[in-house]
Amino acid sequence: MIKQIFSGIVSASLAACGGVGAQIQSYIADDVIHPALQVNGFCYFDWYKPDNMQKSKHTLEQGGVVQLQARFQWQVPGYNSRPLTEHGILAFTQGEFAGEAAICPFQGNAVQQMLNSPEHPSRQWLFKYGAGLIITPNGLGFELWNGDKTAYAWDQTNNRCMQSTVTGGTSLNCLSNNPTSDSYITEADFTLAQEEYYWVRLTMQGFVVSGRHWTKMRGELIQEKPSGAVVVQHGSVNFLTDSYFPLNAPIFGTMARSSPGSNFYSPTKVKAWMFDGGF
Repeated sequence: MIKQIFSGIVSASLAACGGVGAQIQSYIADDVIHPALQVNGFCYFDWYKPDNMQKSKHTLEQGGVVQLQARFQWQVPGYNSRPLTEHGILAFTQGEFAGEAAICPFQGNAVQQMLNSPEHPSRQWLFKYGAGLIITPNGLGFELWNGDKTAYAWDQTNNRCMQSTVTGGTSLNCLSNNPTSDSYITEADFTLAQEEYYWVRLTMQGFVVSGRHWTKMRGELIQEKPSGAVVVQHGSVNFLTDSYFPLNAPIFGTMARSSPGSNFYSPTKVKAWMFDGGF
């Protein structure tokens, strides 16, 4: 069943990257300090939840704010270079598919354990629930993970209407492209390219409507240019907190990269620099 999406009026920040905050935590996955995101996880998918990026769900329930930002860079594979088809993820997640396996259609329908790449400091099972931002060849997007191996996503395609991992594009829960609207995502001419630096900035704030806890999720996509940081897109969407953070447990800052799928002829690592504030 499609979970409810609640619209909220927001004003997205257009500040440049690199603000200063108190006691900002970081995790650097650049193949120097820690391994980058690989292609050796479940079905070429990869993710990592650093221990120092977990937050209290109660912060949202009390009307507080949690933040993440990450700088992504897709590496040139060195051969058979093709346009990127995958996406990067910055999210807060809960739960995991511990001990579970699933079919990978990109490896001859082989059954694989749902674990991240072994290069990381620890093996982790794929997360169940969550909400966050995606950076795709179509630019900025929002994604919600339902806990049943399905998800809903929005970007500037499909008339900004909800896309389901089960049914594909729908005409439901469509977003505006106007920042003055209740719930929106702006549009941009965007191409995801290797070696470029992209910042994704995620802010969540809790609020209450009629005794129910909601979370307002804001996002920004920023690209580094020789002249400075440029805001490419921004947007907002709201959700029932318990629908996507249903456990009485912390929410974990998570960075991930999706499978390149049929584009696996040009596998590439993704470097990521992750912070829990600074903007």
